[in-house]
Amino acid sequence: MFRWIHENFWLPTIYLASSLFLFLGGVDLVLIGPKSLVASSLYAAAVLFARRLPALSVLLVLIGEAAAILLGLTPSASSFAIAISVLLIAAFANRQTRFWALGSSIFGASVVIWFLTFGPFASFESLGILVSENQRPIALSVAVVLTAGWLALSWLLGRLAFVRMEHVGSPLDQALTLLSQARINLELARQNERLEIAKDLSELLIQRVGAVLSLTEGGSYAVKQNPEVASRVLSRASDAAKAAQLELRRLFELLHTGAVAGGVTPRLADLEALVIAYRELGYNAELRTEGEPFQLDEGAEMCLYKIAFESLENVRKHAIRGTNVTIEFTWVGEGLQLMVKDNGIEASNRSRISLGELVDGYGVEEDLESLVQQIDGATLNAMRERAALYEGNVEATKAPGVGFTVAAMFPNLKTVVESK
Repeated sequence: MFRWIHENFWLPTIYLASSLFLFLGGVDLVLIGPKSLVASSLYAAAVLFARRLPALSVLLVLIGEAAAILLGLTPSASSFAIAISVLLIAAFANRQTRFWALGSSIFGASVVIWFLTFGPFASFESLGILVSENQRPIALSVAVVLTAGWLALSWLLGRLAFVRMEHVGSPLDQALTLLSQARINLELARQNERLEIAKDLSELLIQRVGAVLSLTEGGSYAVKQNPEVASRVLSRASDAAKAAQLELRRLFELLHTGAVAGGVTPRLADLEALVIAYRELGYNAELRTEGEPFQLDEGAEMCLYKIAFESLENVRKHAIRGTNVTIEFTWVGEGLQLMVKDNGIEASNRSRISLGELVDGYGVEEDLESLVQQIDGATLNAMRERAALYEGNVEATKAPGVGFTVAAMFPNLKTVVESK
């Protein structure tokens, strides 16, 4: 609600102030009478201006409390609006105005309570509370403490809402941040792999250049001693230079396809947080594990994480919210099967039917097509290339009328990991 108020200027406070006036003012009209509408309208106006003009809101609260004293009003239901205005001011106003609002509202409420206790207008007796002369100071103290505590609690709730809105974020904000962080970690891990390859190419390039230097030095000496030998030496030097140039080209292309960086390698344990993030996004995500897991290295865990992550991203791009998504790990002996299943088609059809659309069912043709059609794409091919490093394979299939399944199979994963 606070983010809605923060992003929509006047409209939210207009709705809120109108609702409070109609409901609380109506209650006061029945219980107290028409004159209560004066204070009710002032308190509602204070709520209206609390977001954009907090100083005016504080002034309206004080005027409303003065009106309650002058008209001899008993405590009304509209007084609840004072706490709402204090809460909004605490959430959106600057530091000085926030404390001024809290102090002024407590002071004004204390004055109203004093008039209830000792004033000539409204009194505790008008509320049906009999208070003797000796008990009046005690009643005054208790009422002031309770009212101050009530207003202070509203103020603290406003500050808590501000902190959550600005520094913590909503569950949806946290889910999007987690997804963004997951993408960054994957990219950093990929760049880190690129850096390792660049190191190997640099070492090989140094060896190639050293060979060229040795051969050219030998060639310059052979020219003086035996011109026939010199031609063969120079030919070998030329071949070595070409090889060095080829390695240099590979290094250049590697380093210029993206910036090199280092980062935290995603692990399988991070999938639990990823699943929670997708639940916050509106998907019925679930993580299942069957069998006895075995130890994997960082590369294998990142490979599996990336397959699961890209599969979930594909669901988010093509399936509606409310889709069921299951990530399932099946550990068997030395092998592992990872499956990411969704019912995006079924969820979409249900949604269209609920809106009154006519949805055609699937027939034999779609069943046959799902058996022979091979699903391809750049992302899927990248998954296959990564899985091939661990003697695995990735396949995507479509279940007509239900959704899609991405299955990654690694029959010898434990052996492959141990051999690296």
